[in-house]
Amino acid sequence: MTVQDRRERERELRRQAILDAAGRVFFRSGPGATMDEIAAEAEVAKGTLYLYFPSKEDVYLTLLVKALDALHAEFAESARTASDPLSQIHAIGDCFVRFSESSPGQFRLLHESSYPFVHANASPAILGDVHSRSTNIWELITRILQRGIDEGLFRDDLSAFEMAIILWTNTSGLLRLIDARRTSTIWQKRGGAYSLAALDLRALIDVANSMLVRSLLRGGPPIG
Repeated sequence: MTVQDRRERERELRRQAILDAAGRVFFRSGPGATMDEIAAEAEVAKGTLYLYFPSKEDVYLTLLVKALDALHAEFAESARTASDPLSQIHAIGDCFVRFSESSPGQFRLLHESSYPFVHANASPAILGDVHSRSTNIWELITRILQRGIDEGLFRDDLSAFEMAIILWTNTSGLLRLIDARRTSTIWQKRGGAYSLAALDLRALIDVANSMLVRSLLRGGPPIG
């Protein structure tokens, strides 16, 4: 190994250590966490962070890119285990639920990244990376739905991309509710006819997804 190779390796290891520390901080404190908190967690000087990332937003969105890559890989693997478009969509939905349960910090990155201030000072490069990774996920789901349309399984009065948005927002919204109940004492309180704490939200997701998917099958009433 040359001196240059060793330096590059050391730089990458330091960068990864900073990201690991930032992940712990953001998962604990949300996107409002500061570079001071990240530096303290990483046990480096604040100025060192800027040798690797131009802004806090770039640190946050780099973690988001990793989360999107992980989610895409899990979606693709789940889709490969099913033979037909309907089974693939159900498999991806189940995978999304498992992802939210096994990687709650990364799941929060997905929805907290929509806050405008997260992008305020982000570099064009990292914004481009986020866009390309998000596109990978949309393309995967849309291709499956389009295959279902082409094979006469799904209705054709909606585009495959519109179907993908409907399925994603439904599942994501319910998963955010589950996550909020897990982390907020407000949603953990029991009692009363409308207590979320008493609901089996995991079962509710299964029912909601089944209802939605059935509504997209060919033969349902036209929409709009």
